[in-house]
Amino acid sequence: MSLTRLFLLWIAYSFIGWLFESAYCTFIEKKFVFRGFLNGPIIPIYGFGAMLVVGAVRGMTDNILLIFIVSILLTSGLEYVTSYVMEQVFRMRWWDYSTQRFNLNGRICLKNSLAFGLLSLVLVYLLHPRLLVFLSSVPESLSYLGTALLFVLVLGDFGLSMFTALRISQKLEDLNAMKVLAQEQFSDYSEVQLKLMAQRIESRLSEFKRLERRMIRSFPTLKLTRLAEKIESIRNEFKL
Repeated sequence: MSLTRLFLLWIAYSFIGWLFESAYCTFIEKKFVFRGFLNGPIIPIYGFGAMLVVGAVRGMTDNILLIFIVSILLTSGLEYVTSYVMEQVFRMRWWDYSTQRFNLNGRICLKNSLAFGLLSLVLVYLLHPRLLVFLSSVPESLSYLGTALLFVLVLGDFGLSMFTALRISQKLEDLNAMKVLAQEQFSDYSEVQLKLMAQRIESRLSEFKRLERRMIRSFPTLKLTRLAEKIESIRNEFKL
């Protein structure tokens, strides 16, 4: 299969994953929730997970149980690694299953892993064969044009989302550091220092842009993982 077709498959599964997650969260929250790290309607981890599964289980279609087990291992492994890498890059934990039973370091949990296994069966036996037929019917020239356009859009979205996530991390670290300092030394602050702290917190809160607020709403369990160095920097700034 050509790289063009592979990319279009990845886009399709990333979009389907976005539809699934957004619909599920909207149902739970009783209001529309736009899920995902990117600003566009795709969640890349679903695309990569789907491509991993269909590539790994090729030739296993007569063994549903084996496909189910392999799919759980692959998708859970991908989710765990993605969680770890994103935490190291952005200094934030994007999702946390610590409250779920049978979780591993809060990065994956049995309930989600079983759900991904079931979704993978739907993927292998229903979605993937039909998408292959559909893509084969699309003229090659149109595939090239669609791929070029989508690649540029996705690449730009990745860059913008990375920048947005880094800004969120910086702002949240500042806010949390100031909060910790206020809890630790409130009684020792002078009136001037308290006013400076209040102004700084208010300023930081007002700085959250529309895209940053959208991303924070998309990950309700988002939390910081590194704070000590920021506490020290705020302490020095306000001479505390």
